[in-house]
Amino acid sequence: MTDKAEGWAGQIAGATLAELAASPAFARWYDDPHGAWPLVRLPDADAQALGAREGVRVARLSEETALKQRREHPELLAHDYAMSQDVIERATLKVQDGSSLIYVQEVPGGESGGHVLVIKATRTGKALFVTSLRRLSRRQAERDAEISRLLKKGNKG
Repeated sequence: MTDKAEGWAGQIAGATLAELAASPAFARWYDDPHGAWPLVRLPDADAQALGAREGVRVARLSEETALKQRREHPELLAHDYAMSQDVIERATLKVQDGSSLIYVQEVPGGESGGHVLVIKATRTGKALFVTSLRRLSRRQAERDAEISRLLKKGNKG
């Protein structure tokens, strides 16, 4: 399925992958993961910044990462992953850390403070993988928003 998704246009791929992540099929896979699930489509510039090869734009959630996430973040449920594409598209902060790209989507005043999604490229650039998804508390989101504001203010001077 990842190969097919790589061929879809950016917005179509993103919307389709988000729908699939919200489907009962993903919930079944997340309960008993085998292989890797194509989860999100990165913008071309982001994939290139990570060193992904041309035509590699879809990041997968591996079986190993799904099991790790379930073990270390039991509060995350399958439906939380349906937010992953939205986190990329509406990121309020994006930070590159070596071969990883960290997307932060803050939701001020909401019940949840938002989400953090981390994508990593393989050394060869032949694949992209989701390495982490987590929820932000409202307090974390407010702190991150203040840091972002100060950084922007500092860049103007």
